Parts: sequence; C-alpha cells; structure tokens
Amino acid sequence: MKKMCIVSLVFLIASAWPISWVEAGTFLVGAKYWYETTWDSAILDINDKIVRDYLETNEYQSIESEVDTGTGYLAGPVFGYQTTDQAWSFSFSPMLLSHFSQEIRGTSVFNFFGLDINGDLFILPMETVQRTEIDVTRRDYDLAVSRAFMKYYKVYFGLKYQAVDYKFTTAIQLSSFVDTISLEYDYEVYMPTIGLGFAYPFSEKIVFGAQAGTGLAKFSGLDIDDAIVFNGEANVSIMPIDNYILQLGYRYQEFSFDFKVAETMKTYKFTDRTYGPTLSLIYTF
Repeated sequence: MKKMCIVSLVFLIASAWPISWVEAGTFLVGAKYWYETTWDSAILDINDKIVRDYLETNEYQSIESEVDTGTGYLAGPVFGYQTTDQAWSFSFSPMLLSHFSQEIRGTSVFNFFGLDINGDLFILPMETVQRTEIDVTRRDYDLAVSRAFMKYYKVYFGLKYQAVDYKFTTAIQLSSFVDTISLEYDYEVYMPTIGLGFAYPFSEKIVFGAQAGTGLAKFSGLDIDDAIVFNGEANVSIMPIDNYILQLGYRYQEFSFDFKVAETMKTYKFTDRTYGPTLSLIYTF
C-alpha cells in the first residue's frame, strides 16, 4: 500500500507547463532541479527546544543556542501528459536525489557543588558546549492534475508525499571531557493540495507562469497534529528550439503546527519552510 502511495503521489512541481506550446495529446519528459534550496526545518527547531527545556528543568543556566538554516538541493525526473482537447494536464515529479546539511550550536552553564579542604561549600560554574551536525536525505514526490478554464487559468489538484531521513551527530564538551552521540530517525508527510494556476504567453517562445495552492499536511512517524500547508511557484518558460522547454522559477513551501514538549508540557508553534530557485528542462513529443 505504501509503495502504491509513493508511485501515485506526486503532484505540483511540473503542473504549470504553458498550454499554448503543447500539441493535443502531448507527452512531456524531463528533469527538474530545486537547487541552492533553503530549508528552515521545524523538526530541528523542535529538537533544539526539547534540549533547552531539558537543560532548564535540570537547573542549567545561561542557556544559549542557535539553529542554522539548512541548505541543499532536490532533483529528479518530470513526466507529464496533456489531453487532446488541451483541457486536462497530468504531471508526476519524483525528486529522488537530495542532500541537506544543518547545524545546531549551544552553550549552557551547570553549577557544580562541592566541599573544599576546609569543609566549606563551594560552587564551580562549568560550561557545557553542544554542537550538533545534521545530514538529511529528503525525497519529495509530487503528483498533480489540472483543468484549464478561461484563456490563461487552471485549477489543479495535487498530492505531495515527503519522506525525510535525519542523521544527528552531537558532540557535548564539559571541561576536557567530550562525548559524542549519534541518532537517526525518519518521518513522512502527506499533503493533499488544491490551487490555481496562471500562464501568460509574452510570445510564442516565452511564457510566464505562476501557481499557488493550500492543503493539509498529515504526519506519519511524528506525534504532530495535522497542519495547513501552502505551496507557491512562479516561473518563466523559454522554448529555445522546437520540442524543448527550459524553465527557470522560484518555489516556496510552508506549513506550521503546534507541538507540546513532553518533558515540560509546554506548547510551541513551529513553521517549516523550503524555498529556492528551480531549473527544469522538458522535452515534448
């Protein structure tokens, strides 16, 4: 069942191809690269908050931390089809290749209590330094179907499936003592979406397109309630030679949710954002 979902679930990335360029009953095959991508991961913010709350609960002081914004890329093939009457379009884009890296740095002070040689109580502040490096593999599958209406507009229905694998390596330094902890886990997000698209031809060779949609993010592998998701993309498509489309664009994705830290029962709001430029090369036949 999970395999069927993955195969059938990929819907937004390639759904804005210019209708005026595609002949009736046309297939599209190509590749898309979401490069220099910025990922402000909500999961890493949760991890940072859990650690901070734990340290505060255990009487650590002067707690400071910083979560870097992650960078990386997503890449994969694009498949599409448009019906004979040009009313319906279908697209599938499995972004199978990816890598993101991110870092969390923090410091805190723990007061060590002891007795000196005279039996008097003393307090020795000891600084703890934490540094966590994260390697992330993320696979995005986008499936979309769109229906054209009026002259330049379309409505689309999509389903996005996201699978994420995290690898944490944390180094904790207390005085001259250094300990290293490794952790791996994964989760999945299902995001059904509905939205509107627009494509305006400046000429037979250049078309501007934009689309935006909203939907629901459902999580598997994480104890997180459903969240509202937003997707948006703008692009310029150029046909340098017959049957080839080069598309330059920019894409943004966001979802927010509330999360309760079990150790302290405090609830926080987190936002997960992914954004960056895209590059696609499509062949039509």
